[in-house]
Amino acid sequence: MGTALAARRSLFARRFIPAGKVLERDDIIALRPGVGIPEYMSDRIIGKKSRTDIEKDFLLKIDFFE
Repeated sequence: MGTALAARRSLFARRFIPAGKVLERDDIIALRPGVGIPEYMSDRIIGKKSRTDIEKDFLLKIDFFE
């Protein structure tokens, strides 16, 4: 992994997110490494509904949301 990717932050689940829950800002946290949804895209997934259960501390993927 390159230094730039390791330094960037991606969005992770701050807590367990059940399927069908509408994502709130408090449900996510930005952590390293930057291999997933970039932190600056958080506004694009806030308010979307989870398609699946997402475990705490799991790296978020755009296809997890409707």
